[in-house]
This record gives sequence, structure tokens and C-alpha cells, in this order.
Amino acid sequence: MAEDELKELTPEEIEALRTIFAKEVSVGPTEEIKLMVHTELEQLLYNNADIQTTLLVDSAGFPVDFISKQETKLQGEDSLIIASANFWGLFATAERESLGINLGHVKMIITRTQNGFIFITKCGENFALVAIVKPQAKLGVIMRELEATAKRIAEKLSGFTI
Repeated sequence: MAEDELKELTPEEIEALRTIFAKEVSVGPTEEIKLMVHTELEQLLYNNADIQTTLLVDSAGFPVDFISKQETKLQGEDSLIIASANFWGLFATAERESLGINLGHVKMIITRTQNGFIFITKCGENFALVAIVKPQAKLGVIMRELEATAKRIAEKLSGFTI
């Protein structure tokens, strides 16, 4: 066969190429980041009984990793993506307004809801750590744990950009 002729692939060869391609695509930057931070999120979640859910969001507003102790509406992929975008948007809006009135960069946002709290803190330049917390939680303890976890995650992800 001449070099300029194309070889027709068998169905088995096509399937083998699809499998290889799927593996290459599935272990992209987000999967690599997820592998690096998953244990940090687990430790945060399971070392504090008042934290119900932890989530890492990238600066594009997409979820990187999500762990919850209970079934939530965030389990669905669409709901998780929408919530992640909203969490990042909330943080970005607070940052813009804080800088606009010369208060400096936002360290953490705490939102009190009818059924608990939402904490959002930045992890380095490109990520935000979110925790959904029970209403009776000791907020100082949660803040300390979130800051420590965010610092460890930021160190692990210092070379990653999204």
C-alpha cells in the first residue's frame, strides 16, 4: 500500500481507538486536580460533624470536586454546575465590590440561611472552597478549618491554571 493511501479500519480497531481517546480525555486537568484535593475535602468534611458538604470550584465557575455526607440537590450534575457558577459569582461580586470601596481582597464569605450557613473562601488565584454547614455550628472553628484547608489546597494547586 502506498503512503498516500488510507487504510480502512476494522470495527475493533475503531473501538480500540475510541477507548484510548476516552482515557486520554477523561484524565484531563480537572481529574488531576480532583485527585490532588479529594483527600483534603474528605478530611474537612469528616473531621467536623457540622460540615455537611464541601465543594471545590474553579475560576470559570465549574465544579472540580464535590463531597457530601447526605443526599442533596447538588448530586445532580446540572444542579452542581449551576450552584458552582453561583458560588464563584457570589465570591467574584463580593471581591469586586470590596476592592471598589477600598476594603481590599475578600478572604471569606459567610452566608446565613434559614437552614444553616454557606462558607466560601478562595484557594489561591483560581479556585474557591465552599462548605455548607449546619445552623448550630461553631463558626470560629469552621472558619479556622476552612482557612487551613484552603491554604493546603492552594499550595497543592499553585501551578495549575484553568
